[in-house]
Amino acid sequence: PPLIPPYDKYIENSCVAMLTVGSWIEKHCETKLPFICYEDIFVGKVDVTNITFQNASLSWQRAPGGSIDYRVEVSGE
Repeated sequence: PPLIPPYDKYIENSCVAMLTVGSWIEKHCETKLPFICYEDIFVGKVDVTNITFQNASLSWQRAPGGSIDYRVEVSGE
């Protein structure tokens, strides 16, 4: 026997939405719903100059696509 019983009430040419509990539900694609945009992560090089015990100057190449938010992660010793 199949693990999941056949379901014949699927929507033709459908889209999906995520419920607040994390599961997916089938929706008509014409239904307007809130959405989340996703962009690829850009990893670039940061130049650090004018280093003191309390401060440092950082400069980096602008990310493609007009990003205005950046996050700097410090790693290593």
